[in-house]
Amino acid sequence: MDWLFTLMTWVTLPLLAAVVIILLYCIVRYRQRDGHKAAYITGFRTPWGLTVLCGLFLLMELPFDFYQEKIWADARKHRPAKGEAFVVQVFPEQFAWNFRYPGPDGKFGTPDDVASINELHVPVGRPVLTVMRSKDVVHSFFLPHLRVKQDVLPGRTTRAWFEATKTGEFEVGCAELCGLGHYRMRGYLTIEEPKKVVAWLESQRVYGIDESKWGYWTGGTDD
Repeated sequence: MDWLFTLMTWVTLPLLAAVVIILLYCIVRYRQRDGHKAAYITGFRTPWGLTVLCGLFLLMELPFDFYQEKIWADARKHRPAKGEAFVVQVFPEQFAWNFRYPGPDGKFGTPDDVASINELHVPVGRPVLTVMRSKDVVHSFFLPHLRVKQDVLPGRTTRAWFEATKTGEFEVGCAELCGLGHYRMRGYLTIEEPKKVVAWLESQRVYGIDESKWGYWTGGTDD
């Protein structure tokens, strides 16, 4: 994904430079000054040369279209299987991130579930699948360090996945203007060794879950 963005940047830079140079030339060449009257043109003349040039630019984009389709498929379509992934339910609201983890039984909606607010803990080196639905308005689950951004909608389940390759602490942002408190809707992602994730979940289990917040989520892991 990073390589594609870099390549597109270098390809479009010469085009940007050409546009800016032409723009500056026209600003100077055709500026208002004494002794030069603006031409008055009526009717419509088809700029065939410009049309062909634009068509060539569109054809240049075809290789990018084919390559980005593979990246899109890897990021969006080829999600890891639930048995392989570390699954977390994400339930944003104005203005916080609620996360829910299954307990030892591997099922959501049972007494051994663990919930946290604005704290997402995941293991390094294992695919993580987030199953998301908004409580109120449209939010956007944004992990810039992992190249993940996915809208979270009320009444509809969306999913995203990632696999971290190194440990660390990062920010979970909301990339959708979701209300007056949008600026403070910030969570924290902790990527750590699997044993540490298990220990953290055990330390959180004693607090239980407010089922009034999660009660709409029925049907288990598939939802």
